Amino acid sequence: MIKSLYRKLLSEKQRIALHYALYKIEAAFLKGDRYECCCCGKSSRRFLSHGDKGPRKNIKCLHCLSLERTRILCMYLRNEILDKTERPISILHFAPVKGLKDFLKSSPHVSVYHDADINPNVATYQCDITQMPYADNTFDLIICSHVLYCVPEDEKGMQEIHRVLKPGGRALLVDTWLDGPTQDLSQLPASERKAISGDATS
Repeated sequence: MIKSLYRKLLSEKQRIALHYALYKIEAAFLKGDRYECCCCGKSSRRFLSHGDKGPRKNIKCLHCLSLERTRILCMYLRNEILDKTERPISILHFAPVKGLKDFLKSSPHVSVYHDADINPNVATYQCDITQMPYADNTFDLIICSHVLYCVPEDEKGMQEIHRVLKPGGRALLVDTWLDGPTQDLSQLPASERKAISGDATS
């Protein structure tokens, strides 16, 4: 009842803004330098617990809400790609998460940064990964983390990623992998996809 009323009174964009504001308040009570996030560079006494299949301790950064998988990706991008590039690069980032998005936007190694999602409330640019509005050979790097398992036409999405990549460009495709036969998660309801992939955010 309360949750339904909350969704009726506030738009998705307003709920996301409120979500971030509440975490900022919590961060003020956990000031410290024991844990530092490589995405936002901020520290706190501890990270928050997180996980749909049982909370994992000290996982979520209070400042940018990054999880461990996002911080690993951030470290890889910084150490293996950005620090080794000879010139600033153009990046297309699907389903961006705040910490990694802010890190890439502020990097001197990035000339163009486009964050995109089919949901206009969670990214700057609304974009269907299977039908992108970009010209051929546009981006040096495309980041697509935990997206393709939600796309029914994932092969078409990968073809589009290849099309908009510059020759010699790179695509980082991170997705859910289960031990056993491959499952087409895109055909499952959102609640079941979430249960299998483990986390709602990155």
